[in-house]
Order: sequence, then C-alpha cells, then structure tokens
Amino acid sequence: MHSLGNSYCTQFRLTYNRNDIDKSIDFYTKAINLTHQGHPYRAGQIASLGQSYCSRFIQYGELSDIEKAIELQKQGLKIATPNDPSIHGWLYNLGISYKSRFTRLCDLKDANEAIEHLTQSIGYMPKDHPNKPASLTLLGDVYQSRFDHGGNLADINLAIEYQTRAVVSIPGGHIQSFFRLGRLGSSYMSRFKWFGAEEDIQKAIELLAKALALKPSNLEDMDLLVSLGNTYSLRFEYLGQLSDVDEAINHLIQAETLASERHIAMSDILTSLGNTYFRRFIRLRRSEDIDKALEYQVRALGLQSQHYAGEGLILNNLGTIHTERFRCSKKQVDANNALECLTKAISFISEDHPAMPGVLHSLANLYISRLQLDPTLEGIDTAINYQTQAVALTPEGHAQLPNFTNSLGLLYHYRYEKQGKLEDIDQAIHWQARSVMLTPNEHARVPIWLMALGNSFYIRSFNERDYVSFSSAIECYRKCAQHSTLFPEMQLEAAIKWANCVSDPNVPVPEDWCLEAYQTAMDLVPHVVWLGTKIGKRYTDAQKIKDLASNAAAVAIRAAKYDLALEWLEEGRSVIWNQILQLRDPFDDLVAIDPLIAENLHRVAKELYNNGSTLEMHSDPLKDFGAQEKAIQNHHRLAENYQALVAAARKLPGLQGFLRHAKASTLAGVARSGPLVVLNVSRFRCDALVIRPSTDQITHVALPELSLNTVNSARNAIVQSLRRNHVRDRGMKPRPKAEDENKDTFEDVLVMLWKCVAKPVLDALGYMPNTEELPRITWCATGALSFLPIHASGYYDRPDAKLSDYAVSSYTPTLSILLSAMSSSSELPHGILAVGQESTPRATPLPGTKKELENIKRYINEPLVYSQLEGHDATSHSVLSEMENHGWVHFACHAHQNAYNPIKSGFLLHKDTLYLEQIARVSFQNKGLAFLSACQTATGDQELPDESVHLASGMLMAGYSSVIATMWSIIDEDAPLIADEVYARVLEGGRMNTGGSARALHHAVCRLREKVGDKSFTRWVPYIHMGI
Repeated sequence: MHSLGNSYCTQFRLTYNRNDIDKSIDFYTKAINLTHQGHPYRAGQIASLGQSYCSRFIQYGELSDIEKAIELQKQGLKIATPNDPSIHGWLYNLGISYKSRFTRLCDLKDANEAIEHLTQSIGYMPKDHPNKPASLTLLGDVYQSRFDHGGNLADINLAIEYQTRAVVSIPGGHIQSFFRLGRLGSSYMSRFKWFGAEEDIQKAIELLAKALALKPSNLEDMDLLVSLGNTYSLRFEYLGQLSDVDEAINHLIQAETLASERHIAMSDILTSLGNTYFRRFIRLRRSEDIDKALEYQVRALGLQSQHYAGEGLILNNLGTIHTERFRCSKKQVDANNALECLTKAISFISEDHPAMPGVLHSLANLYISRLQLDPTLEGIDTAINYQTQAVALTPEGHAQLPNFTNSLGLLYHYRYEKQGKLEDIDQAIHWQARSVMLTPNEHARVPIWLMALGNSFYIRSFNERDYVSFSSAIECYRKCAQHSTLFPEMQLEAAIKWANCVSDPNVPVPEDWCLEAYQTAMDLVPHVVWLGTKIGKRYTDAQKIKDLASNAAAVAIRAAKYDLALEWLEEGRSVIWNQILQLRDPFDDLVAIDPLIAENLHRVAKELYNNGSTLEMHSDPLKDFGAQEKAIQNHHRLAENYQALVAAARKLPGLQGFLRHAKASTLAGVARSGPLVVLNVSRFRCDALVIRPSTDQITHVALPELSLNTVNSARNAIVQSLRRNHVRDRGMKPRPKAEDENKDTFEDVLVMLWKCVAKPVLDALGYMPNTEELPRITWCATGALSFLPIHASGYYDRPDAKLSDYAVSSYTPTLSILLSAMSSSSELPHGILAVGQESTPRATPLPGTKKELENIKRYINEPLVYSQLEGHDATSHSVLSEMENHGWVHFACHAHQNAYNPIKSGFLLHKDTLYLEQIARVSFQNKGLAFLSACQTATGDQELPDESVHLASGMLMAGYSSVIATMWSIIDEDAPLIADEVYARVLEGGRMNTGGSARALHHAVCRLREKVGDKSFTRWVPYIHMGI
C-alpha cells in the first residue's frame, strides 16, 4: 500500500493530476491503518502522508490540507527515533509545510517554525549529503519570505548567504543548478524591492537569465519566467527603460501559457501581468495597457477563493488602477470602484502585514486624485491620517518610503491650498524634500518628486511673496526637466513651468535663463511625441506641446534671436508630419560616408514608416493578443534602433547635424518665388518673421495690434458664422443670403487681419497695389491664426485696401515641407488623374462634378495624359493606385474632417473613404498639383492647430509640391468655374505648370468674386493655395 502511495505521489509530480494525489493519500492512509503502533516504518508512513497533503495544498490551495500535513508530519517526527536516517528528510518536509502555510496566512510563527526545522534538517546531514543544496536553498527561501514580511535586513542577507552556499555546493552542469541560481536571483530581487540598490536588480537579472539559459528543455520553467518577468518590471520602474517592461510582459505571458487556469501560481502570474501593464501605461499612457492591467487583476481576483491577504493585495492593485482611470476619465464611477476595492483590501490585511502601508497609501492617493478634480472635497484630514500611518509603518531604507513621503507632502500641499495655513506648505516641502533626499538620483521617479517639490515651493513663493522659495521652485523644475532618466511627460511639464517662471516680465532674470528653459522643453518634444507609438497616439500626445513652440519663439524674438525663433517654430510644429518626412529621407550624406549604417537606417526607417499607421489601421480587439503585443513591442524596438542609428551617424565626421532640424540659413532658402512670412502668435507677443528671396537674413516685423485673445476671438467668430450659414459640406445650391450679422462678422475679421497682420507686413516689404505682376507671398501661420483667411484680409469698401491688391497669397504648414518639395525632381509624370463622385451614399448629390471634370478635360492636349475615375470605379484602392501613375490629381467629391481622430479625415468615394492616414503612408515621388475641390480640405484640427492635420497638408507630405484646397465647404456650382479658370492657365501651351497654380487660383477667385460679389465671403474666401 505504501509503495502504491509513493508511485501515485511520484506520478502526481509529473502530471499534476488531482486523481493521482488523491490516490496517493488514500493508499498512504490504508498503509498506516494496516501498520501497528510501534512499527519502525510507521513514522515514515505518517510523514509521507503528510507530504502528500502538503503537495495537494500547494497545487490546489485548500487550507485544511496544509493543517493536516503539519499535524501528520509533527506526529511522525514525534514517534521517530533520533538516529533514524530519514529524519533530516522529514524535518525538511515539515519545513516546506510551515513555509507553505506562511505564504498563505503570513503568520510569522510559521516562518520561524520553518527556519527552525530546516536548520535542524541541515544539522542532521553530513557535509557532502546530496540533499544539502536543496535544504540550503529552501532555508534561504524562508528567510527571503520572512524578510518580505518584515523587512529585516539580516533575514535577506542570510537568504542570499544560504542560497549562495547552495549554488557553489553543486557542480555547474548539475540538473538542479538552474533552480538554485533562480532562487538566489529572486532573493536579490527581494532585497532590491526594499532598499533599491541598483547592483541588486542587475545581479538578480543576471542570475535569473543564466538560470533560464541552463534549464533543461524537458523541465518546466514557469517559476523562472515569473521571477525574471517581475525583475524586469522592477528594473523598469527604477531606470525607466521601455525595453525592460516589454521583456517583463514577454516572460510573464510565456508563464501564463504554461500554467492552467487552476494552477496555484496562476493568480500570482496574472497579478504580475496586471502590475506590469499598469507600469507601462504610466509611461506611455496607452489606454489598451490600463485595460489589460484591469483585466488581469480581475482574473487574478477571481482565482482567490477565500479572504486571505493575497486577495487584499489584488484588491489594492485594482483600487490603484481604478484611481488612475479616474484621473484620466474624471468619471465618478471609477472613483467609486477604487474606493470599494481599497475599502475591501484594508479589511483583508492585518495591521502588521507589510502590504498595509501600501493600501493606506492607495486610499490617500485616491483622495489626492479626487481633490485634483474637486478642490472643495472634504476629508483631507482623514487622507493625511492614512498617509501618515503609511509612512510610520514603513521602515527606514524601504524603497517605497520616498513614494509615501511624497504623497504625504502632496496632501499637506492641498490642505494649504484649501486652508492657507503656512505650516501645511512647510510640511509639504519637508516631506517632498525628504523623498528627493531618500532616492538615488538615477531613479526614474526622481523627476516626480522634484516636480511635486517645485510646485510646493512655487505656491509658497506666490502666496507668501518669498523669493527664496521661488528660486527653489525654479531649481526643482530645472533638475526635473534635465534629469537623465526619461519620464518625458513629467519632464516637459516641469520644463514649461520652469520657462514660465523665468519668462515672467516681473522677474528680473537673465534672458539666457529663459532660452535655456525653452531649449530644454523643445529637446523633450520628440520624447513626448515618440516615434515608437502609433500615429493616433502621437496626435493625442501632440496636445501636450500646444503653444510651446510659439511661446518659445516669442521669447527668442524678445531676445532678438530671430534665427533661433524660426528654428524653434519649425521643431515644435507639424511634429508628426516632420517625423514622416525624416523617415522618407534617402540619407544620401550618410550613404557616402558609411553605407552599412545607412542601409540599416533605411531598413528601420522604412519599417517604422509602414508600421506607424498600420498599428492604427489594423487594431482589431479580436485579433490574437500575442500578435498585437508582439507588433507593439516590435515598434518600440524599431524606434529605439532608429534613434541609436541616428546617434551613431551623428558621431561620424561631418554628420553632426544629420537629421537634425534645419538651421535658419537652410530654411531661408525656401523663399524663391517671393517672400516667406512666418506669423507667430503667443501669449507674450505677436510677430512676423520675413524671409526675402536670395538672402538668409530674417526681418522682424512686430505686430503690436495683434494679440492671442484677438486671434482666438476671430477664429471663434468665423466658426460661429459658418455654423449659422450651415456651411458644412459641398452643396448643390447657393446658401440663403447670410444675415447682416454674419457679413459683419466676416468683414470685422478681414479688417482686423488687414490692420494687424497684412498691412504691417506689406509696409515692411514696401509693396504697392495693383502692379503689373503681383508679387507672391507665402504665409506660414501658427496657432489659431492658421484657421483665419489672411489671403482675404482687407477692407472691401475701400480702394487699394486689401491684400489681394498687393500680392498673390500661398500658405505652407512648415518651411521644411517646402524644402522637401523643392528637392523633388522637375521630371513629373505627364498625366492628370481626375476623380469625380457625383453621387455618394448618405451625402448630397454633386451634379457640378460632371461639368468640373469636363472643364478640365477640354484643356488636355497631347502629349498630356488624362485619366478619369467616377462612380463605382472610384474606390480608395483604385484612386491610390492611379495616383502613382499620374503627376497631378484632381478630387471633385465630398470630403470629411474628423475632429476626434484627425488622420481619419478623408475623401468620400464609392462605398469607401480614402483616409488621410492611407495617403500619409504613401511616399509618392515627384508629384505636382493636387487640386482638392471638396469641403474642409484645409480646415485642420482646432485642438492641434500647429500639427496641420488636414487633407491638404497630407497631400504635401505625400509628395505633391502644390495643393489647391478649401478652408471650409464650397458651393457645387462654383467649383466648375474655379477649375475652368485654374486649368486654363496651368495647362496653357500644353504643359503642366505646377509653379503657376498659385497665380491661377488668384485669378480664378477674382473671377468668382466678380460673379458673386465681394461680400459673398463664404463662397470665394475658402479657396487657398499651399506649397510651392
């Protein structure tokens, strides 16, 4: 019977089949019942039965099993003779049982009993006993577990000592060497979690990775994968390297696939996955990551069958996630969910449990989040009490102590804001300064502590008129922004606050301080709008840099640094488009010096270029999750490789400026067909920077009559006027005559633009009206000014008092895009593709498109090629394909501007849409004119005015050098007239004159004005030209 019990027990270790361990217990029990008291085998039989109960508990977690195991094993030892050769093994198994119960119930008495029995077990063994390494390892494990509970440094040092002895006591090729290395690595990880010494986390990863490499392929590696995943996750929290959190996810997902849903370790695996996804969310702010974090924690909670400390820990994790969701969503339901989880968590965890400070901290942190949304909220004293307890319960030297003291400082800060007691802000500064002092400078969270401390110093200086605190705030913001560990969003916020402090005209600081602050902020832009995320996410992130470039340029202009102002405007605007342009760069300079780096860079850039929007377009929640995660991580690595290759290229002779933003002297070269005027609007001041042809000198023109408020008001007035006129889409009939109020609105805005913008610039240029050939001005506007029709500025009841009397106007979203257009070959494909869509499902008919295309076609003469796609032939696929084969393209159809997801704007074709993101993915070569005879093709996104997210800029970025577009919707009957007048000029003489398109449009709009009247503004104003 006993032998059968042994066989089933051995088989259970291979199969983890419940039936096997149940039969083992059954046969062991029968064997004991058949063996009389006093028999020499009885002690061993009882010990074996106890071991099987322990094995069943470890696998299935039924508490009664471990209670029975300990009872039986103690009974077996009690009747055993002291010289029994198996006694060390029975002591060892009893130590395992006590350790297992300690893991579940966290009663220190069990840890002490485990240590006592394992120490006795080792004492009974001869020095060279083959089981001694296993006993040393287990004894180290118990010391590690007791350390995790109480934080006694002596315990973890003993754990590492015993596990090191275990490692060195077995030969390197031993089958168990990987396991011993893994346990030693886990102890180093535990010591790091408490004390945060970087050498411990590095040692842990080294040992765990070596263990995984040594593991025989026929043995399960789930525990190693979990340990290594958790260690990478911890190192990410410390150093902030994104590759670490991705590695953590990879290892933990592998562990999840190895464990069945009922495996005792599954709850811990899911918890670790949830924690790791949450950490990545905090860094990248991807909503998918916090969703996964919540999903894994909920699954983990479902596997906790009884109210043990483990359930409390998971509830604490869930409460933390719901708190962060509340911060993002501002929805009360998330705050309620957080409070429910944290209230339950605190009821499951004893006061002496090491997790108790963390739960108290989470409760206080929830209050901080609620207070940020509602400053009138009561209960801050309770929150301070929670956080004070958390600090008091956390031993000195614990790695989480700076986190707790920082939160305590935040609470005192908020109470100061509510009650105005000076001692509260002094307490805030005390605790936040302590966080900085307790944390190694290279730690990834140092910027968070510095930011909080800077905010407290700043509010103290503001309310108490304390210049010392003001200087301290500036220093904290500076250190945060310039910290070597990348926490980009926080650091950008700090840099902007630093810049705001030193840019205050009431603060007497050197101008260089202002420039340094803004330079730091500008340097952080590519890290905030990171190439390693999908395009949609980058557009969301671009909102964080709104107005940054304009404010920086204003400060540079104030310091008469016009070159720097121009460069900053170029760096901080159209960031995503500029990233796309860089990825399409042929890298010719690099090819000449180092072809190998150039080849690798070209490959990586091409993958990034293709992947950036592919992640967006094919994000399917039903798609295999592992494949999605692999694609995301691959994109992260591509971005990191790209950055590394660019950095390597910049170290080569003569390539220090490789792929850096163009200098002002280079940007000045775009002014070939006429002056280029960059208009900057900021809260500090408004200015024009004028670049004339054949010079790299920048002329500054102050615009003192213009202000940010004036521009915003004008934009809002135009938007409201268009809405009152129902100007939404290209329509069949002229709209009802505008009310006088609407006409007055347009006239007021156009007069303001004339007086405040156009006239000062024209005066500086010395232009006169109605010359034989009007000069051409290319306008590059910033912020809300980019929504306003500068080209139509003027008085329409006075002679020689409007811009069109003095110059032909063009626009450009950036100067870099003109550089790109001018670098294209003049050898254009001799063909025009015309796309017409008279009838589109769920849209008004456009009969004018027929006449519009006929007007184009009648100007086609050999050798020009003309192709036309209409009706069902005009699909997104066919249009994109034909665009490749033609130099010009003309769209006569409806278009759609998506305010919520700008790159989902597009042209409405037959049963589908040609989206901006599809156009952005195509790298056309040497294209000429794109005529977008549709609505809202140059409207842009009000939340991202400097990103030029509209179809017109998309066509420029896709490789078209010249674009005719519309600022809002147009009348269907007007489109054929405009097309007729434009093509009569640009196709004159049988050649495709892309460079003449701006003048052709100017003439066409003049004809339309003659027809409909100067003051029918909504009809003729929307037509604009962009590009060269």
